[in-house]
Amino acid sequence: MKSKICILLFAIITFSCGQGIKSESMSTQSTDSTFSTYKEGLILRFWKMYPDWASSVGYHNYDSLLNIPDQNQRQKELHFIAAEMDSLKIFNPDSLNDNNRTDYYLIVNQLNATDWGIVEMKSFEWAPSSYNVGGTFGDMINNTYDSLDNR
Repeated sequence: MKSKICILLFAIITFSCGQGIKSESMSTQSTDSTFSTYKEGLILRFWKMYPDWASSVGYHNYDSLLNIPDQNQRQKELHFIAAEMDSLKIFNPDSLNDNNRTDYYLIVNQLNATDWGIVEMKSFEWAPSSYNVGGTFGDMINNTYDSLDNR
């Protein structure tokens, strides 16, 4: 599952146009440019929401954060999903270019899958391994991206 999500994020990053944040209003900015800006912000928000995942793919800006897999964290995730789905409502996928349309549907699918996992699948109720934070600690200690003291 993690590899599929990594592929999704790689695709989003790959298809991003690399546009910087602009202060122009949506009416003066093209839909594709606005969506590209949204994607860049989403990736940063996504990494902050899932810092252990970010670290596992080489993004270490949020290594000081560690999520506790509890009801509070699941509520934060559901709030994050709802906010991002709400943000996506301003974009009509049919008005986006092919790359952005693909990214749009990848984002929607990822958000829906995460929501389904929390609300329907509920692996936290029957899979005790979901509470194991050992892998995250192991990555922090064993990776060589920074000195051991900093990690």
